[in-house]
Amino acid sequence: MLTFAQITPVTAMFAALSVSLVAVLIFGGLYVQAGRRIRTLTAQLWTARAHARDALVLRENLLEAGQEAVAVWSAGESKPVSFGNAQGLIGECLGGPDGAAAATALAALRENGTPFTILAVTPALRRIALRGIVVGGHTAVFLHRVVMRDFSAGNPSQRELPPSILERRAAPGVSGAAGGAIPTDAYAQTLDQMGTGVAIFDGERRLLFSNASLAAILRLDPELLRRHPKQSEILDCLRENRQLPEQIDFAAWKREREELFGASGSPRSEHWHLPDGRGLRLTRRPIGSGGMAVFIDDVTESLRLEAANSALLKVQQATLDTLQEGCAVFGPDGRLRGHNTAFARLWRLSEGDLSDCPHIKRIGEACVRRTGHDGIWDILISEVTSASSERHKDWFRLERLDGRILSLSLTRLPDGSALALFSDITDFCRFEPALREKAAVA
Repeated sequence: MLTFAQITPVTAMFAALSVSLVAVLIFGGLYVQAGRRIRTLTAQLWTARAHARDALVLRENLLEAGQEAVAVWSAGESKPVSFGNAQGLIGECLGGPDGAAAATALAALRENGTPFTILAVTPALRRIALRGIVVGGHTAVFLHRVVMRDFSAGNPSQRELPPSILERRAAPGVSGAAGGAIPTDAYAQTLDQMGTGVAIFDGERRLLFSNASLAAILRLDPELLRRHPKQSEILDCLRENRQLPEQIDFAAWKREREELFGASGSPRSEHWHLPDGRGLRLTRRPIGSGGMAVFIDDVTESLRLEAANSALLKVQQATLDTLQEGCAVFGPDGRLRGHNTAFARLWRLSEGDLSDCPHIKRIGEACVRRTGHDGIWDILISEVTSASSERHKDWFRLERLDGRILSLSLTRLPDGSALALFSDITDFCRFEPALREKAAVA
């Protein structure tokens, strides 16, 4: 073992060189190993990028080749990522007659995440179905053209129908067709689930399309509808089954319905009150080539509720008319919602003054013309139109210019309306001093 005194400069130099050589070998080995690791990771990264690029290309190709075009908006982005010319199709929809509805639906989807499904007609009279949803924080709109299968001459092919056939309320889903067109199965299934009966007639008054609800509402044999009868045959069958309103001259009534074909203009509605007590509402909408679309709703329950509500209102009005106090109900908008005869009699108002839900200011002006300006209606108008949440207020002995003394009570109702009660206490006030004097003497 060398001592410190035995270490010469040469020995120290060789020792330092040995240490440096060992350090170089160690770091060299580490560098080589790190280089190999870096090259391996780089190769893996490039492989992953290639796979991701291939997957992206495959996805884009699949979307481009699919039946639906897709537009996707990321959060905060104003322009979508478009597949299958989705952005161009959206532009066509916005430029067509249904552009306003489509724009509103798109805005609601992007701002509030409200999903939608609409059918839009482009300026070129193409029909585009749009379906908007939210997917993983992104908003997406799927679009596809709506085409119809034509079975005329027994040779199915694709062709376009007039836009009026595909009304947004009810596209013509049907159970079959003969010499006409039927929609795709998806539309037929959708229309069969509707509660509204749908029937489409061609220019020769022959039934082309019908959904399942039509047979259920009219209580017709589905086999009859599958034979595509004319409207006259359907009306005759309904008459036999007592599913038509009773008519004094059925032939004339039937002829009027036949003459509606080919007529232009807005849709026409009529109500049928059937012998079995049911009520139906029919809406007839002219379509191209002299045809007609008929929508039928069973409104029996609605009519029953309307009749019950009307009877309840009559009972309430009769009850109010028995009161000696004049009462009036003013809505949150200040308009008269109801009153009794005592109110009209107390303020000398005619039916014309109280018709068409007049505003409280208009009623006040009419009362001032008859009884003079005494400030009573100024107080009432201020309280009714104020935003005060106080539920109940009383004022007593408000004297009119004609000498009548009134008691006014104002109550806020749960819906924000105001109930005003007027009591004529003139006689009580006149006799009150005498009654007090008599009581004091006693």
